[in-house]
Amino acid sequence: DPSGIYVLIRPNFESAMIEVAICTKKHEIVAIFKGKKAQDVYEGIFNYEQRKKITWFNSKGHIAYLGKELKKVEFALVSGQNNYFQE
Repeated sequence: DPSGIYVLIRPNFESAMIEVAICTKKHEIVAIFKGKKAQDVYEGIFNYEQRKKITWFNSKGHIAYLGKELKKVEFALVSGQNNYFQE
């Protein structure tokens, strides 16, 4: 994203949770979000942005990418297939 923020997304099969780390250009984790469903994580990130009055995602393309990746990881968790990889 032009803001310099990127995300690391992974399925945690032990807890059946989606885990997302928001990272800076310097590879520092600034926030972690977890949830059972993609929508919960997505809303959690954007609600956090609103509460803190920050904007991590300026690009609509990056917002769409985040949604797509969250649905992919949710499907991996639901199906039990450990074949998720982040594009």
